[in-house]
Amino acid sequence: ESSFSFSEEMEQPVSKNINPGEELSRAYRYIRKKQWRISIIYLHHLGKKYPHWGDIFLAKAIAFYGMDDIDKMTDALKAACALNNQEACNELAGFSSDSDKFKWLNVDLDFQAQVKDSSLER
Repeated sequence: ESSFSFSEEMEQPVSKNINPGEELSRAYRYIRKKQWRISIIYLHHLGKKYPHWGDIFLAKAIAFYGMDDIDKMTDALKAACALNNQEACNELAGFSSDSDKFKWLNVDLDFQAQVKDSSLER
C-alpha cells in the first residue's frame, strides 16, 4: 500500500486504446457538469497520452477559467497555441489585460442570457 502515490490513486482511468475523440468528449462532459478539478486531472492524463494535441490544452484552459484561475488558463492557451491550435492563438491575441474575459466565453454567456430572457417571456 505504501508503494501507491496520491496521484495514482486520484487519477481518472484513461484507456490504453487510441480513441482521442471519445476521450476528449468525456473531458468536455466533466466541464459541462462544472466538475473542474476532475476535468483538469483527466485532461492532464490525456496530455501525457497525446502530448502533441492542442485541443487538450484548449479544454484545460476552459476548465481553468471555470475555476477562476486566469494564470493557469493563459498558460494552457499558450501551450495549445504552441501546438498550432489556431483557436487558442486567436483567444490569446484577443485577450485584453483590463478584462479577464475571452471572446468565446463572452459569446457563451451572452447566449445563456438570451435563453434566460426568452424563457422569462413565456
